[in-house]
Amino acid sequence: MSTAYGPGADWSNAIKTWFDEYKYYSYGGPVNSQNGHYTQLVWADSEFVGCGYTYYETNENFKYQKLYACNYGPAGNYVGQTPYKT
Repeated sequence: MSTAYGPGADWSNAIKTWFDEYKYYSYGGPVNSQNGHYTQLVWADSEFVGCGYTYYETNENFKYQKLYACNYGPAGNYVGQTPYKT
């Protein structure tokens, strides 16, 4: 998931934010909260993806916020496995 502000969906920014987590992943290392979006994006066995977002009211400081989410099939990020073979 990712959050962003302003009107309309900004998929390019959301996906770039997820992909930029590559900086926190070393091949063969653990998948964790710092790199899990990236590893799911590149998980070799995932063939299908469905994404959506919602734009909702929060509080007075950030009146509206967007939440992006994607579901992958088959899912990845399995403990003890790498996202792809080299």
